[in-house]
Amino acid sequence: CQDFQQTLDQLYQLYPNNTVTFCKVDVDQSPELADQYNVDKLPTVLFFKNRVMVNFIIGVETINKFKRIINDLLNE
Repeated sequence: CQDFQQTLDQLYQLYPNNTVTFCKVDVDQSPELADQYNVDKLPTVLFFKNRVMVNFIIGVETINKFKRIINDLLNE
């Protein structure tokens, strides 16, 4: 989990000025939200555009995969 937090911290720095909004949800505190999006493995990252979920990553991935997805969404 510490590696994943480092990836998130790097992403926060790469996308400043509200170009991307990052939200962390504690699924133990919000089980209904986890159910709504079928989150049953952690970490799970959901990507939204215009309030619609458009992509997701389950498990720890490289920062490059996150950047690729985010940049694709920003350039649509």
